[in-house]
Amino acid sequence: MDGLFITGTGTEVGKTIVTALLALGLRKQGLNACPVKPVASGGVIEQGEYVSTDAQVYRRFSGVYETASRLNPVCFKHPASPHLAAQMARQTIDPEILRNSLNRLAKKYDILLVEGVGGWLVPLTFYYKVADFARDLRLPVLLVSANRLGSINHTLLTLESIRFRGIKPAGVIMTNPQPVSDAAIVENNIETIERVGQVDI
Repeated sequence: MDGLFITGTGTEVGKTIVTALLALGLRKQGLNACPVKPVASGGVIEQGEYVSTDAQVYRRFSGVYETASRLNPVCFKHPASPHLAAQMARQTIDPEILRNSLNRLAKKYDILLVEGVGGWLVPLTFYYKVADFARDLRLPVLLVSANRLGSINHTLLTLESIRFRGIKPAGVIMTNPQPVSDAAIVENNIETIERVGQVDI
């Protein structure tokens, strides 16, 4: 399987739009790329089943027109951490089933852009985190971080955890999900994270 694993310093930092636009950009370059979010929580009903609004974003912006259930095979009703959302649905998350669904999709596409749920250390079960899933997929990890006060600490901690698992970060994308309140801070965040974290922004 070729591609990237896209994770974030937390939730609502822009992982989904980054994933969709990366897929669009790769496809415009002639590469058969597909965005996919194996697990999501807080779905909406589509054709009788819960699907993530993230899958709908993929279909709207990426140029990929797979069914929502293929772009997001596991989705829970409650917008909670996936281990809790699964517990509330009286289900469990099986990493092997997730990997199998990705392997099936990989037979159709050259590149998979796999978006994690929540942040890097969010638990899928009490014994298996998003970080473990990314490590097992053996994909380079792209980190998305919201550029605001506090980003330096969150981003450097996440980079340290990625490297601790033997993974070389593919880079960091800084987003602005909220209007910039202090231009000096957001500009310095980029410089500081790049230099201290020894990573490409």
